[in-house]
Amino acid sequence: MKKNNKALKDFIVQFELNSCLGYLNLVDEWIRNVQADLTEKIKKRREQLVKDEEKDGFDASSESEWEMFGQTFPNYLSSSVFLLQCFFCEKMAGTKVINGLPNTSKIRIFKTIRDSIVHNGGKLKPGRNKEEKEKSAKVRRYIKNTKGIRLTDCGEIIIGNKFCKYANKVIGKYLTDLADK
Repeated sequence: MKKNNKALKDFIVQFELNSCLGYLNLVDEWIRNVQADLTEKIKKRREQLVKDEEKDGFDASSESEWEMFGQTFPNYLSSSVFLLQCFFCEKMAGTKVINGLPNTSKIRIFKTIRDSIVHNGGKLKPGRNKEEKEKSAKVRRYIKNTKGIRLTDCGEIIIGNKFCKYANKVIGKYLTDLADK
């Protein structure tokens, strides 16, 4: 019976995490389509403008639209997928990170990133005491050396789909290892 229970848990883990990736891929495709459509619309509107003054104002509004669909919106969507992955990990494993598993340190870092997104408006704070400062420095080093995630100059965490795909593998392995324990 225990073996069947483990197989069921493994199936649920893979199903839930694959659903996260399916959503991410669907949203990525939608964003690419919106970006292509927006690029075409901007090009057509620019061609219709006659005066240079109008073009200057148009360029400023176009940049704002492009930034929203080119950077901000994809970050929000990738961050939401990452939060969903973290929620699923906590739902399956509990809120305490289990020591002694191969991905324990990465799960702890994911938890800090998740907490920063949820509680600090997406910003990684430097920390108030020695322990928090060390934790923040460790997460900053991790982000600097990991593809698909970065920090802006003001400490905002920017998550891309590559990081979500990587997090999916790490969380899946962590949960599978936990089920084996």
